[in-house]
Amino acid sequence: SIIWSFSTGSSFNQATYHDDMLYMSSRDNNVYKIDPDTGQRSWQVNTGAENVSTPEILGDTVFAGNRNGKVNAIDKETGEIVWTYETDGEIWGIKALEESIIFNSNNGDIYSLGIHETSLHSKIDAAIRSFTTLGGAIGPGDSVTSTVEVVNTGNVEHRFFVGYSV
Repeated sequence: SIIWSFSTGSSFNQATYHDDMLYMSSRDNNVYKIDPDTGQRSWQVNTGAENVSTPEILGDTVFAGNRNGKVNAIDKETGEIVWTYETDGEIWGIKALEESIIFNSNNGDIYSLGIHETSLHSKIDAAIRSFTTLGGAIGPGDSVTSTVEVVNTGNVEHRFFVGYSV
């Protein structure tokens, strides 16, 4: 039997479970914090565009990327946007490291930012060499994990996983 349900009015990306809470980004322009025991929303924040990356959490901050090319740093407790970094392409995936985040954009670049500031640590001008998807046909709302190989200008190969919904 169904214990609870939650509707965003649109499709959402993979949820992130952290400190006994769920964090979800949705194509309805919102990021949500939800109690996994009750399904009750603790907060929601409108980021101004469809959110296409799975939320990533580091410390007290939730990071979410959207179709307008923005990475939003959201306070984990209050749901308020602390800072925003803007690129010229959709944000596809975000990964948190010790004191920074890395993310890729459909403009072909990979970025690195400090978690407490909006200053760019580094940017790799990258060309995506191959893109493979596990499984068969992909439909709207399906969750997909893909492997992307990137070759930067120094011919160094990088492999990373991108989880997203189509």
